[in-house]
Amino acid sequence: MVMSRGWIFQQKQKRSTQTFGPRMMMTIRDKLTRRQRRLACGMFIALLCFVAGMCGTAALSPWFLALAIPGFLAFFSFNLLMMFGVRCPSCGENLGFAMMWPPQLTFKVPRKVRFCQFCGVNFDKEIGN
Repeated sequence: MVMSRGWIFQQKQKRSTQTFGPRMMMTIRDKLTRRQRRLACGMFIALLCFVAGMCGTAALSPWFLALAIPGFLAFFSFNLLMMFGVRCPSCGENLGFAMMWPPQLTFKVPRKVRFCQFCGVNFDKEIGN
């Protein structure tokens, strides 16, 4: 509180611009982008396991197939999660197809997508952790 000419004014709290730390303010867009990027990292790691297993099977030993099959199954599972596991934090509806179209390699929510198509909540609305 600040006193100015006998009047007491409350100072507006500044919003934190940190991207980490205890006072982090996150938007719905940030939360959805974080979810998509985590799933994309898992999908990439699974793809690497699949490719390494297939190359090892062809070149070295058929035992590398034990790495290729789980890698393929994990890749397929992460792909399904990217399509059906990204949900609106407000209404819980599936946003996977809206977030994946048009195809992009940045794995973030497109700026053109501003609202949830089911409940209409603004993706730039700040939420808690």
